[in-house]
Amino acid sequence: MTLGVKVSPKFLKMFKHLGKKQCSQGISVLDVFILDIRSNNFVYENLVNELYDIIITYALSNSRLSEYEGSYGGKAFVEAKSKLRDYVQNDGELGEILLYSFLESHLQAPKLLSKLEIKTSANDYVKGADGVHLLSLSDNEHKIVFGESKMRKHLLDGVSDAFRSIKKFAEGKLAFETTLIDSQLIKTSVTQDEYLVLKKILLPTEADDDMSTDYSFGAFIGYEVAVSNEEKKLPNREYRELLYERVKQQALDVFENVLNAIDRHELHGYNFYIYIVPFTEIDETRKLLLKRIVEA
Repeated sequence: MTLGVKVSPKFLKMFKHLGKKQCSQGISVLDVFILDIRSNNFVYENLVNELYDIIITYALSNSRLSEYEGSYGGKAFVEAKSKLRDYVQNDGELGEILLYSFLESHLQAPKLLSKLEIKTSANDYVKGADGVHLLSLSDNEHKIVFGESKMRKHLLDGVSDAFRSIKKFAEGKLAFETTLIDSQLIKTSVTQDEYLVLKKILLPTEADDDMSTDYSFGAFIGYEVAVSNEEKKLPNREYRELLYERVKQQALDVFENVLNAIDRHELHGYNFYIYIVPFTEIDETRKLLLKRIVEA
């Protein structure tokens, strides 16, 4: 099977992993990452440079990528960035791209579909999810991971919005298992070899009675970490330590809200893989990063 992760490990090297929180059952995992900090500023430039490559594999289907024969530049980049909305009105696609990047590079769950690659399709089942990934725990145990991304000024708002969307999706869209595998949408998004393997995973026969496939959710929550003017004047080491501790504590505080949301929305039985990343001036930063990509 040629299906595999396409996001380079270099993506994770731009971040510091501040740790993770996990519930006692191990089914809800929250990872906290923070971009490199230099001279008391997040290094957004490196992120933009990496996204030039990532946008290609995110926006184009696996079968479309195979037509470029691994030459991911030039025409492939032009085609990929043409799918992005105007950055001025675009409040969601940066989060979708970052979610894809973490699910591939950290969770090691390759993309099956992204919302961006099929957004002109009449098929609407992925409107409730930002992407669909495959996490293989073994040859016979797999999880279909549905993505949801939110970038909000306040971390708690992002978590609340994400779980409301996940709840809505879980109520009305998870029963499309047969539609997913039989639709021309999935069949044209992967190669023929990938399609045959996916069909065995999603629709096992009696001969594959040891095959298990379950649903999970991946979420990216970007939020704005508040920093005062006085704090910005701190020595570099002190500033880094201040932000590391602040972000870790904010993530720790919100994890209880994650567990409560799972209870409140009756989402037991699903695995959750949640990524939290802070930004400064999140609305302006989101537009600036997308502008750099679109106008490249």
